Amino acid sequence: MTPAPDKIHRILWAVDPFCRNKYLQRRAVKVIRSLIDKHPALIEPVYVHSPQVLALPLEAVPFFLPNSFAIAEKKLNDFLNTLQLPGLMTPIFLSEPTGTMRNAVEKLLDHARATQSEVIVVSSSLKKGIDRMMMGSFVETLLLHSDIPTIVVSPKTQIEGTISQVLFPTDFSDASKEIYEKVVRFAWSIGARVVLFHKVMFPTSYLFPYYPSEEVIRENTENARNLAETWTLDAGGAGVEVEVCIDDEAGEVSDGILKQAKKMHSGVIAMASQSGPVLSSILGSVTRNVVRNASCPVWAIHVTKHVARRKAA
Repeated sequence: MTPAPDKIHRILWAVDPFCRNKYLQRRAVKVIRSLIDKHPALIEPVYVHSPQVLALPLEAVPFFLPNSFAIAEKKLNDFLNTLQLPGLMTPIFLSEPTGTMRNAVEKLLDHARATQSEVIVVSSSLKKGIDRMMMGSFVETLLLHSDIPTIVVSPKTQIEGTISQVLFPTDFSDASKEIYEKVVRFAWSIGARVVLFHKVMFPTSYLFPYYPSEEVIRENTENARNLAETWTLDAGGAGVEVEVCIDDEAGEVSDGILKQAKKMHSGVIAMASQSGPVLSSILGSVTRNVVRNASCPVWAIHVTKHVARRKAA
């Protein structure tokens, strides 16, 4: 695997002028700075104006929505004027009056595709409880449908300086290999190394007496190490340093990922995601838990070739 010199030329920054947590917005700015540290890029702030994104009741839309557009423009421009961010473009305001979260997300994605943005950076306030269930989540909907790599910044995100490490959890599947190639190219472009992480699966105790013996677990661990060595050689040929981490302790996959992420400084977690029939399960367990609890940015990348091959079959 010899990646072409894929540099990030254009970043779409999905920004919310009405976000009350200004520290969250500035965390996103830090992540963007880390992405352009090695190679300058254009940064386009984009806001999708929609009743659903604003969490407006339908009866309030005719009265508040027109005025709120002007308020959003002023708030966002005032905030952007406080930044010293190289490559920052004039903000774009998109209107989606239908009031559905999916349409708001598609509006953003249509613009990202039209402008050939390579990365989307978005902040998540990690809403919980009835509010998130009733209103839905713009970020989670974006993760489900975006075919453009999307980096999520949460209130828990901690990052200083440049991104020096990319943590990539893998099950060594064909789909994961496709994502791995993208991760290696991304790491090359920002001068980072890759931490290849694999969690050895342990069936829960209720499967006894089918619980695997220690010998089987050792065999699975050794197989994982052999595969990791092959992948490491591929990345080494592409000029990217790779560290292998095989977690053979009992526990949940997401907990293992989060534990490993805490050991990293100035890193990002790259997670594989899929669309189609598995929409309900993508963010139901591992990815959702990682997005909500990671102390570093989470980069969600959609599988494309593997899904196409599976559909064709």
